[in-house]
Amino acid sequence: MKIIGFFLVVHLTSTTQSGLPSGIMVKKGEKAVIDCSLKANEGVYWFFQPENSKLKFLLYLSGANKIISNGDNRLDSTRSFSKVSLTVNSFTKEDSGKYYCVMVRNMKMEFGDMVARYLEEIKTTPKATTVVTSTKVTTTTPSAKTSCAPTESRFAKKEDKMSCHLFIWAPLVCAASLLLLVLIFVSVLDCKRPRRRRCQHQFRKRPIPEDIRRQVNSYH
Repeated sequence: MKIIGFFLVVHLTSTTQSGLPSGIMVKKGEKAVIDCSLKANEGVYWFFQPENSKLKFLLYLSGANKIISNGDNRLDSTRSFSKVSLTVNSFTKEDSGKYYCVMVRNMKMEFGDMVARYLEEIKTTPKATTVVTSTKVTTTTPSAKTSCAPTESRFAKKEDKMSCHLFIWAPLVCAASLLLLVLIFVSVLDCKRPRRRRCQHQFRKRPIPEDIRRQVNSYH
């Protein structure tokens, strides 16, 4: 078998082929049927050459239709009268390449035509996406003390945010502090002011002296 493969390589190198071989595209997972161009009543050898790789033995179909393969269960070969074909089930990318059939008749090697099979790759077109861009116009006044516009540096952004927060919260904190101090001062003054204590007897009705009471009764 190695001798047959060697002679096949010699035959391929001696024959000149123009350009790349034209092959049939096969979808992934489908069945690829490859016909041998030889009218073979004897045993037929099948060889395979992947892209940019060495020649490999696939199987041998004897004259009694007995198959000796390389162990790949996806491969099968049939004979119909003098026509021999090779079947590759569940075609994959690794099966893309050139296929050859060789027959030994009357101590003479006969080479069939090369047949190429390639995996058909489904091209997916990316969906068109629309990008909406919005432009923002920022106005600056010359009287502004601090600038809150973002800069390219990350540290500059943090400093701008801190300055904006200080610019907003500082007056509020000062006003709240002053109000608290005023309330404390007023409460202290109110507590220190002396208060007159009023007894309950001050509000009671005092008795009229007898002198005054007699003078009032004298008019009657």
